[in-house]
Amino acid sequence: MHSEAQTFGRQLAAKAWLKKRETELAEPGALEQLKAADPFLADVIDEYITTSLKAMGKTKANANA
Repeated sequence: MHSEAQTFGRQLAAKAWLKKRETELAEPGALEQLKAADPFLADVIDEYITTSLKAMGKTKANANA
């Protein structure tokens, strides 16, 4: 099951977004692409550590140990 949320100021805008999003997700393979694009948090953290331009401070370095 897939779930998304979005906030709108008007009900008409919310209904338009819902219809558009349902149409997009009804396309063949749309849900599979959506799931494939969601990385694990550990992978995101590892990428951040390896690509960070600044050296980690003492607190961050100890948190990763």
